[in-house]
Amino acid sequence: MKIRKGDEVIVLAGKDRGATGKVLRVIPREDRVVVEGVNLITKNIKADQQRAGKESGRVTVEAPLHVSNVSLAENGAPVRIGYEIDEDGNKVRVTRPHKSRAKSSGKASKAKSSAKSSAKSAKAAKPAEAAESDEAAEAAKEPASDD
Repeated sequence: MKIRKGDEVIVLAGKDRGATGKVLRVIPREDRVVVEGVNLITKNIKADQQRAGKESGRVTVEAPLHVSNVSLAENGAPVRIGYEIDEDGNKVRVTRPHKSRAKSSGKASKAKSSAKSSAKSAKAAKPAEAAESDEAAEAAKEPASDD
């Protein structure tokens, strides 16, 4: 799915057509997204032990929208999203037809970049650790000779 958590989207179809908001949650299995302040429904909540301290009554919440009914918004206008490989070999999202990088404000993009950098540093440190552990293992295998 090309829409991610934290993206600014515009609603293309439905009762909230033209509304913009931030993606709060993505449900890839159902191809749905929850957008802040869009597709509001009223739920009747009953008091129970699991919701201790919270009252019963009517609660307004955002309901999921199908991902085909939203589009990434750039300067208030809907844009399409594509993928390209940048000069570092990373797959990045770009807007069409502008070819500018899609803004990712979600946690997923930050987590991926930090995970990649930590993986690279772990790979660099691994050979040095492996050499030390091999030397220690061989020293433990050889019997000490006290001639």
